[in-house]
Amino acid sequence: MKCIKKITVVFFAVFLFFSGCGYTTDSLIRDDITDVYIGYFENDTRRHGLEVDLRRALSQEVKLHGRLKLAGRDNADSIIEGKLIDYSISAITRTTEGDILMKRITVEVEYRWLDGLSGRELVPAQRLRRRVFLPVGHQEGEAEQAFSEIAQSLIQSLEREW
Repeated sequence: MKCIKKITVVFFAVFLFFSGCGYTTDSLIRDDITDVYIGYFENDTRRHGLEVDLRRALSQEVKLHGRLKLAGRDNADSIIEGKLIDYSISAITRTTEGDILMKRITVEVEYRWLDGLSGRELVPAQRLRRRVFLPVGHQEGEAEQAFSEIAQSLIQSLEREW
């Protein structure tokens, strides 16, 4: 009798462990999306070439995601396109002498995620705004860091609802 009771307790514990608390090892990105085309992004800022950095960051994020693959426009089952609305740098911390110690980079993007076949919106038009804080001496890669934050958020917007 004691053996049956122990087996029941162990079985119940294993059942609870595997039934989980809402955790999953599956990808949170929708199953019907595998191939992504990063379309054209307009640049409404005064800084030329930032749209190229944004597309590069989005392409890198797709590659890092694992299950998603970059594809040409004709072969993609989804398309991301949009507009770079704002890219600004401002001082946020100064010394008593007025020297800048810390700066804030603000990036704002408007985007749409479309079905590659039908053209219907998979994710309705949205705006994302992210801020990155950097020490003043940090010049290299500041745009890349800001665009990486936007790219991560944008890719996460296609995650399934729980």
